[in-house]
Amino acid sequence: MALCQTSVLKVYHAVIEDVITNVRDAFLDEGVDEQVLQEMKQVWRNKLLASKAVELSPDSGDGSHPPPIVANNPKVSETEP
Repeated sequence: MALCQTSVLKVYHAVIEDVITNVRDAFLDEGVDEQVLQEMKQVWRNKLLASKAVELSPDSGDGSHPPPIVANNPKVSETEP
């Protein structure tokens, strides 16, 4: 996994942990079991991975090369007369 993808994944996981931590007391006060919070966290992580927001597959190279930039400019492929 590229360094950038690793950093993004860490940010997503930090957000998930932060949310779970901040709602824990409110959930427990309402009688929601800790196991529900853990299941919610796992489902959230699974949905994050399923959404392909972060790819976990290793790159074909050593990760030192950035992905190719695809230009959306039709003039790039045109030849000058």
